[in-house]
Amino acid sequence: MPHVDEESKFAKVMVAFREWLPTVKPFLAERYAPVRETPGLVWRLPEFRYTALALGVLFAVSILRFAGGCLSFAPEGAVQRRATTGDFHVACTNEQCKKHFVINRKFKFDDFPVDCPTCKQETGQRALRCRSKTCRGQLVPTEIRGGDYVCRQCNKVIKRE
Repeated sequence: MPHVDEESKFAKVMVAFREWLPTVKPFLAERYAPVRETPGLVWRLPEFRYTALALGVLFAVSILRFAGGCLSFAPEGAVQRRATTGDFHVACTNEQCKKHFVINRKFKFDDFPVDCPTCKQETGQRALRCRSKTCRGQLVPTEIRGGDYVCRQCNKVIKRE
């Protein structure tokens, strides 16, 4: 079993701290008494000057970092060009085919029907996921009625996600 001192180092530090603590208030009162009479003397105290200098430097660095972040431009190859096309799910409405495929077209593409790559007919309609009890989350062909997408199988309006 290792030998244990009767009084640990932590206990010694705590005792020293307790002995030192009552001396702090009189020291600070004596140190800052002239400042209460003449507030301009606060700048002659080194702890105040260094604290003000450190806060000023931190403020200046944060302003410069913010301004540098706003004004800096990304290197030429680091920024990707903005996307101009999107993938559209399409379902073939031909009774013999009924394939699902994905096409890549410009955003806001609405020139349906499109050619089905399987049956080679112009029967591909936009497909969206219908969450009705009948369709149960399947991708189904849709049609537009009054500005809303409507499922062709259950005739319910499909909310865009």
